[in-house]
Amino acid sequence: MKKKILVVGLGYVGIHILYKLNEKKFNVSGYDKSKKKINNLKDKIDSTLQYKNINFDNKKLFSKIPRKFKFDIVILCLPTPLKNNKPDLSYLDDAFKKIKYNLENQAIILNESTVYPGTTRMLAIKNIQKKDFILNKDFYIAYSPERISPGDKIRFSNINKVLSVSHNSIYKTVYLIYRKILNKKIIKANSIEAAETVKILENSQRDLNIALINQFVPLFQKLNLNTEEILKLASTKWNFYNVIPGLVGGQCIPIDPQYAISVAQKNNINLSLLKLSRNVNESLKNSILKKITKKLQKNIYKKIIFFGVVYKNNTSDYKYAK
Repeated sequence: MKKKILVVGLGYVGIHILYKLNEKKFNVSGYDKSKKKINNLKDKIDSTLQYKNINFDNKKLFSKIPRKFKFDIVILCLPTPLKNNKPDLSYLDDAFKKIKYNLENQAIILNESTVYPGTTRMLAIKNIQKKDFILNKDFYIAYSPERISPGDKIRFSNINKVLSVSHNSIYKTVYLIYRKILNKKIIKANSIEAAETVKILENSQRDLNIALINQFVPLFQKLNLNTEEILKLASTKWNFYNVIPGLVGGQCIPIDPQYAISVAQKNNINLSLLKLSRNVNESLKNSILKKITKKLQKNIYKKIIFFGVVYKNNTSDYKYAK
C-alpha cells in the first residue's frame, strides 16, 4: 500500500511539493486553512501564480481535515513570520496541534518551515507526544529547510536539499520521496537542529553582505565611482560574494536573521554584526522614501500625487487623494 502523504500549507513552498508529488503519482493530499485557496485549486487555479496547469483530485484538497483521515507522512510548509520583531511560531504550533489527530502509527512529520534550532523537536514533544505515543518509537520527525526563492528562475526540483531525521530508521523513506521529485543532491545533516540552523545562517549571510554593499554605495558616490562597475570588476575574483545593493525584501531575508538573533539572545550570545546589518538594511527604506519625497516636493506650489497621497506647500500636511 502506498504511503499516504499530507502537505500542510499550500503557499509558494507547499504548492511545489504537492504538485511534484502528485505528478509522480504519490498518494498525496493538500491542506490549507484558506478556503479560497483550496477552492481555487479545485478550479485548477494556483493562487501563488507558479503553475498554469494544476490538476488535483478534489477529494484530496482540504480546508478542514476530518479526524478519520490518517496519514503516514505529513509535510509542514508554513509561514514563520515576526511579531513585534520576535519569531512568531503560531502557524506552526497550530499545525502540530491539528495534525496529531491525523497521524498513523509510525507516522513521520517532515518540517520545511524556517525555524531556529530546537523548534521542530520542541513542538512535536509539546503537541504530539503522549505516554502511549512516543517520539522515535510511535512517531518520528524530520527537517529539510526550504530554499525556494520566489521570482528566481531556479525551480524547486533543481535546488540541493539538506535533510535530517530524528531516527536513522526513517531516513531511507524520506530520502526516496525527495529523490523522486528532485534532480539535485540530497545532503544528510547529523541532527534536526543542525539542519534547522542552516536556513537562518544562509539568509543571515546574505543580509549581512547586502548591508555591506549598501554601506559602500554612499562612499562610491562621494568618490564619483560607478557602483555597478566596481561590483563587476570585483566579481572577476573567484571568491568574491556578489550581491546587488538595494532594499532587502522577500519572505526570508528580512526575517530569518531575527530568528538567529532571538535564539542567540536566549543563549547569551550577542550577534552584534547581524543586528547592525538588519539596522542598515531596514533604515534604507526610510532613506529612499525621504529622497523620493524630497524630489517630488521640489516645486512647493505644485500638488503632487504619490502613492495615493497629495503633498502640498512643502509641509508635513497631507491628505489622501480621492
